[in-house]
Amino acid sequence: MAEKLNSINVRPALKRDPGKNANHIKKKQQILQVAAELILKKGFSSTSMNDIASQLGFNKAALYHYCRNKEEIALEIERINLEYVKKIFDEINEKCDSGLDKLRHFYISYAKMMATPFGAAGVQIVAQPISDEFAQRSKLLFKETDDTIRGYINQGQTDGSLAKLDVRWCDFVLFGTLHWMPHWYLAQGNMDPEKLGEEMFNVMLRGLLPR
Repeated sequence: MAEKLNSINVRPALKRDPGKNANHIKKKQQILQVAAELILKKGFSSTSMNDIASQLGFNKAALYHYCRNKEEIALEIERINLEYVKKIFDEINEKCDSGLDKLRHFYISYAKMMATPFGAAGVQIVAQPISDEFAQRSKLLFKETDDTIRGYINQGQTDGSLAKLDVRWCDFVLFGTLHWMPHWYLAQGNMDPEKLGEEMFNVMLRGLLPR
């Protein structure tokens, strides 16, 4: 999985803590990578700290030195994905003009994230939250992304690059197709995530009928 992750530039770039050395940071990155892969395979609720420690060859005490509990791991994975989404928005602000161009860039970039263990695990984490507080926090974070995408759709309808359809339903369809990807996408297959994102977006944009 690691090569696939690196190839599309979605990595757990942890914030550097002056009190932590490079080896500590590297170990935590390794833990998050393994945790994401296990969550993707088993589901969030079925993945335990014991599972993660065993996969890494750690004892539980060593694992707790880096991550206090499963919620901390979930928050780190969520933060990694959020940072990536913010980078997508920065790219869009620099490169795209019309609502359609912005929506296309976002969709393809987000599909690339969904093709990684971190993106896919993030979907599992949101679907199986640890607590009501965690679920509420996730909902608020996603709302920021959701509002931005609806803004792109509204802009496209205003500038004429998108049809005037119900913005909410367009938004639901976009994220529905993206968040379902982890259920069928195989990283070891021959599907390039970027090309796949383009094809998926084109199907939604043009439909299945001949033109």
